[in-house]
Amino acid sequence: MKYLSPHFLLILISFNIQTQKASPKSLFPPENYAPDYVIDWSKNHYKEKIAEFKNTPIGSDKIVMVGNSLTEGGGDWAKRLKNQNVVNRGISGDVTEGVLKRIGEICYYKPKAVFLLIGINDINGGNKTPEETFHNIFLIVQKIHEFSPHSKVYVQSLLPTVHESLKENITIVNQGLQSGAKSFNYSFIDIYTAFIDSNNLAIC
Repeated sequence: MKYLSPHFLLILISFNIQTQKASPKSLFPPENYAPDYVIDWSKNHYKEKIAEFKNTPIGSDKIVMVGNSLTEGGGDWAKRLKNQNVVNRGISGDVTEGVLKRIGEICYYKPKAVFLLIGINDINGGNKTPEETFHNIFLIVQKIHEFSPHSKVYVQSLLPTVHESLKENITIVNQGLQSGAKSFNYSFIDIYTAFIDSNNLAIC
């Protein structure tokens, strides 16, 4: 039996530590990628957050919050929820296309659970119909099941806004998400009804 020299063992340990510090680059979108149909600030912010994620690995067996500003804005979800296993993977301004491009990083770490809240920017300036929006969310769920089959997936409804023009499309997306839960094997969480007023607009 051959024995490894102490010097070689140190190299292996160093290599393992380095690989744990950053996620493989192939799991992330190309550096020049940004989702279509979002404002320039969002495009730049998306790239900045991807660069940040590359240097702050999720780690194994985590609960990952994925979404747009509603998720990113929650800040330290681990502190909020008093659970150190919760990781924030929200990007302000993100759309379903953007999540599809970056879901590989999340699946790589085989999270215990993924909580997804995405889609409002798709129908609000993102050039997507409600149907295209919830079908993209189905694709995200399918990718999670394919590459991280033991992860539990929770899809949250879109929240209401104060804009009358978005009310119908939000309802269509939420109905689609609720209807698709059984077929696509996820738990649907209705957070919409807790935040609506008598006119089905956001509580101010």
